[in-house]
Amino acid sequence: MNHKNDHTNEESEHVLAQLCYLRERYPIKCSNNFEECLIIKNRISMTPLHSPIRKTTRCASLAEQHAMLIEKIPSTHKEKKKIINAKALNLKIDNLIVLMNQMKTLKPK
Repeated sequence: MNHKNDHTNEESEHVLAQLCYLRERYPIKCSNNFEECLIIKNRISMTPLHSPIRKTTRCASLAEQHAMLIEKIPSTHKEKKKIINAKALNLKIDNLIVLMNQMKTLKPK
């Protein structure tokens, strides 16, 4: 993908150099080359960007932190422990939803 953009940039620079040279000598050819340059520049601008998938280690560490906190709670506080478990589960679900949404936005090549 990057090679294609490099080639398009080189093509654009070549067309622009021709345009400068021929501008005064051949006005009709100049306008045609300028139009070609604009088309190539638009193609460069409209090329979609693909960002790499980021590995999120933060989600795993949050889950581990919650698990450690839950283990430290004495068994006499079972209801509070259940509430914390539910909150941790909700956080895990939210993390999965975010991950799924990120995967949906990335289109396969």
